Amino acid sequence: RKLYENRTDFDKIGAVFCDISWNKDRLESFVASRIKYFNYDNLGTDCNKSDHDLWKEEFALRNKGEFEDLVDFIWTITRSSPRDVIQLLNLSKKHATKKITKSDIETALADFSSDKFQNMKSEYSSVFPGVFDFARRTLSSKERAWEYDALIKAVEAVVDDSTALPKAIKDEDWFDERDNIDRVQLLFDVGILGKVTDGKTHFVSDVPLDEASSVEHCSLAVHPALLPYFKID
Repeated sequence: RKLYENRTDFDKIGAVFCDISWNKDRLESFVASRIKYFNYDNLGTDCNKSDHDLWKEEFALRNKGEFEDLVDFIWTITRSSPRDVIQLLNLSKKHATKKITKSDIETALADFSSDKFQNMKSEYSSVFPGVFDFARRTLSSKERAWEYDALIKAVEAVVDDSTALPKAIKDEDWFDERDNIDRVQLLFDVGILGKVTDGKTHFVSDVPLDEASSVEHCSLAVHPALLPYFKID
């Protein structure tokens, strides 16, 4: 992300980066591969089971429809990375009596969301110190979806409130050198908000590393993985 902020440095070495394709189909096969690996003793090396059948080794699934619904549900929450999938399913397994159910995953969401927020905060703390505290105050009205002008007003309220943020945060370069439009953009750039286009929400993880995606005058939505942390229904 330091390279992202400094485009001159990025342009020097950008050619050595590649984008990893991550989508719902990859999630489905990724989980299936992990199930096959960790059930090696039972399944053996010649296992030709479909992804659906492999998922049934670990998840309580009665039919293909339940399988597809569960993949959709997990994808909605963990679309940022395979690491999130592993974290969510490991937490869910702790709640399972035998095979993992959708209810077990829903129970694990609070812990997962808190971990997700803290991990994101740690990832960006050296580049944008305090940005997640700023986000928490800005999103305190518990709205999951925002029209652009309403979000600008919410940012303005935090900026203008002398008690809303510690002075140390307001003195940070990322805060002091940005206007409110750029502050909203930053909430997208660090992954807290997604941009809603044609009924679909796109996050920064969907944008190639060497491209920028402006959110000005766009509808925005809080990342589903962070809804429990922000106590948004």
